[in-house]
Amino acid sequence: MDDYGRLHALLGATEPLGPAGEGGSHTDVLRFDAGRLRRAVADASGQAELGPGLERLVTELAEGYLVKKGKIDLFSMPLVGRESSHLRRPLVSHAFGPVGYNLMPTFEKTVQDATEAVRLVPYFGFGPPSGFCAPDFLAWLRDPPRDDAVPANDAALFLRTACGGDELGRSAYELLADDEYFHA
Repeated sequence: MDDYGRLHALLGATEPLGPAGEGGSHTDVLRFDAGRLRRAVADASGQAELGPGLERLVTELAEGYLVKKGKIDLFSMPLVGRESSHLRRPLVSHAFGPVGYNLMPTFEKTVQDATEAVRLVPYFGFGPPSGFCAPDFLAWLRDPPRDDAVPANDAALFLRTACGGDELGRSAYELLADDEYFHA
């Protein structure tokens, strides 16, 4: 199973955070269901019985992390006196994109979101990278430790994605070095 398959398996173990089940106009906020996550980790790792390392992964994800899933299908827009109207997102994006309001997820938006998130680290972070950067969960799933130790993320990998078939990873340090507002 490749990393996209692993991510898809983990995403299948989520449920809406709020009782209404719908997030904002751009993303849904989800939490992990521990039971479904345990099954998803077993499937993604190819191990029927989870060892201590993968059990720790389930615990870390279920108790400490939320998932923001970008919306790509419908744009929900509440209208006065009516329930929300649902419009096809590409249509709305096509109409408002030229004035700077693109509703479709893009690589540039992903980098911008990661840069804005990492910009806070120098102000609030203290200590080793593990204190402000989450572990690399995909690496943890690919190669689980035999004990229940949390694998280090010494490179402070903050963003991992693929663009044009190339795997890209950016550390917190690289994002800050390229951030024009951090150096202002």
